[in-house]
Amino acid sequence: MDENIPKVAIIGRPNVGKSTLINRICKKSEAIVHKDPMITRDRKYYMTDWNGKIFYLLDTGGIDLKSKQRMDMQVFLQAKKAIDESDIIIFMVDLKQPVSPMDEEIASLLRKTDKEIIFTGNKYDEKEGDYYIEDFLKFGFGYPVKISALHGTNTGDFLDEIVSKFKKDSIDIYKYEEEKVPAICILGKPNTGKSTLFNAIIRDERAIVDEIEGTTRDSIDSIVNINNKRYKFIDTAGMKRKKKKGEDLDYYSELRTLRAIENSDISLILIDCNKEVTEQDLKIIETCIDKGVSI
Repeated sequence: MDENIPKVAIIGRPNVGKSTLINRICKKSEAIVHKDPMITRDRKYYMTDWNGKIFYLLDTGGIDLKSKQRMDMQVFLQAKKAIDESDIIIFMVDLKQPVSPMDEEIASLLRKTDKEIIFTGNKYDEKEGDYYIEDFLKFGFGYPVKISALHGTNTGDFLDEIVSKFKKDSIDIYKYEEEKVPAICILGKPNTGKSTLFNAIIRDERAIVDEIEGTTRDSIDSIVNINNKRYKFIDTAGMKRKKKKGEDLDYYSELRTLRAIENSDISLILIDCNKEVTEQDLKIIETCIDKGVSI
C-alpha cells in the first residue's frame, strides 16, 4: 500500500449505509451489502479516484461500543485501527432515524481525535419527509452533508469536499502506476485457520479470528515484502457447499471468493490435518484447476 495516497475511513453504527457508499464511490459492487446488520467485520481498503485524485477508502464494521459480545469488540478494534491510520474520517449517520446511543458514543470517540472529520447524513432523497437533521447538531460537527449512497444524491459535491481536503502534493491518478505483484489467495473450508495464517504472514491483525464459523465474509488483501520481493496475499471466506442465488449471505461471500481465485496467480489451500479430506476440500481444488490457478 502506497503511504503517500490519502486514506479516508468510513465510520458509523451498523446499517447506516457505509458499504453502500463504498460501492457508489467505487462505481461497482465491491462491498457486500445485505439487509442484516454487521455484515462488514474486517477492515477493508479500496482504491478509487475522483477528479484526478486517487485515495483509499477504508470500510469498517458498524460500531457498538457498549456491546460486550466478542465479535462486536473485535469489529470495534478494526474500526479503531482505521480511525488511527486514516487522514480523513467520514462519520456517517442515518438521517431517517433518530439519534441513537450508538451514534452518540461514536461522536464522543471522534471528538477526541485530531483527524479531519466530514459529518455525513445518509438516506436523504430530497423528498419531503421525516429527517432528523437538527437532532444531530448536538454532536458539534455542524450540519451533516446530506447524501443518498443508494441513489447517488449529492455524492458528487460530497466527493468534491473529500478531495479538497487532500494535501496539495497528493498523487494524481495520471502519475500513478499500479504495482503488479503475484497474488496468492488463501482458500479452504470454514475454520481451517485461513485468517490466522493471513494475519501471521502480513504481521498485522487485519482479519478477525474467531471460533465462529463464517467469521470472514468478504475477501481482504495485503501486500507483503518477503526476501525483497512483494506479494499480494488474499484472505477469503470459507467455501461451503454451493448456495442457491438469492439473499443468502453465504452465496455472496462465495462470489467474492471466486472472484479472488480468478484474480490470483497461486492458490494456497488449507486443510484441517485433524480431519479427513472431504468432498468439499476436493471441490475447492477442482475450482482452482478449472480457473487455471496454480495450487
